[in-house]
Amino acid sequence: MEFVKLAISPTKRYYYKDASSVEMNILGEFLVTDVGYRYLPFEAWTQDHNSKNASGTLTALEKEENYIILSDIYPKNKKSALLKINREQFLQLLADWQEKVCLTQPQSVTINYNSYEFIIETDNELVTKETLEDNITLFPLIPHTYPFFIKFGFLLCFILFFKCLLQFPYYFELSKEVKKAHQEFNNQNYTLAGSLFAALCNRLPQNKYLKRYLAQSLFKSEDFDDHIQALQILSNIELKRKEWNELLNYMPAEYTEYFQNVKKGKR
Repeated sequence: MEFVKLAISPTKRYYYKDASSVEMNILGEFLVTDVGYRYLPFEAWTQDHNSKNASGTLTALEKEENYIILSDIYPKNKKSALLKINREQFLQLLADWQEKVCLTQPQSVTINYNSYEFIIETDNELVTKETLEDNITLFPLIPHTYPFFIKFGFLLCFILFFKCLLQFPYYFELSKEVKKAHQEFNNQNYTLAGSLFAALCNRLPQNKYLKRYLAQSLFKSEDFDDHIQALQILSNIELKRKEWNELLNYMPAEYTEYFQNVKKGKR
């Protein structure tokens, strides 16, 4: 008669103790690790005619005609052993496991197989600490160490974050100055707005937004030299259609000939 023996731990989880064969070992590992106290997913899979394969943590399941085939995902030998169970037997085994084991939580469980059926026998004799220690091998936890590139990446992120933190006051004051220049521009105080945008352009020479508003402020000046300076500022700058349409509200019409359409939707 084939058998597999299981026992319950202080944490109410069952563990494998002994088996008469590799196939019964697979059954024991399947019940204690993959099924546990959750038999319903495997019962539903068994009754689902559209799903052929299933997998747990340690056991792979496959349907073949009216049989369920269990195999070890991590076999100890090169060739994995297979446990072939009749579909009705498999469903009955899950039901018995739920009724006799999960609901009552006996101290030990023995599952016998006599070629016709699986019989679950339980025993409520207390498993002592000494017995538990004889069957469970505890391994010390290995301290986790991160690879060098993760440590380097973390250090780099920290340095960049600290740098941004140091630069925050500078850019906060800068944003206040941009807001003030824009406010003067909206109030049509173009001379003061031009001076403020010019100072900002010196600090951020690649900022297209600031250059555009400086040019628009200069175009509102009556001084022809300011217009020439505005055209020089806008040279080699590609404007979107919306930006171009806004520029036309401030730039004299005769200067449009100095611009050309470089791409559809842009000037």
